[in-house]
Amino acid sequence: MTVRSGEVLHHWPDIPLSPETERLARSRGSIVVGVTTLFDIHKPITDLQIGMHVATGEFAVGVAALAGSGGGKGGRRRKT
Repeated sequence: MTVRSGEVLHHWPDIPLSPETERLARSRGSIVVGVTTLFDIHKPITDLQIGMHVATGEFAVGVAALAGSGGGKGGRRRKT
């Protein structure tokens, strides 16, 4: 996944997404990004674990537009 922050692109080539999750993110043109040092992203975590750590502030969360998508629901990737 590649995410744009202003003029800066952030790229994570090895995020373990299911095909359904990737399709949903691409169709919306954005992803929810969670930042923490509590977990290894290559090991499964539950929605309950994530929710608990978001509620306690141990997990910073925000929405990020996919690069080239134009952002928002229904965004399209631009050819580069």
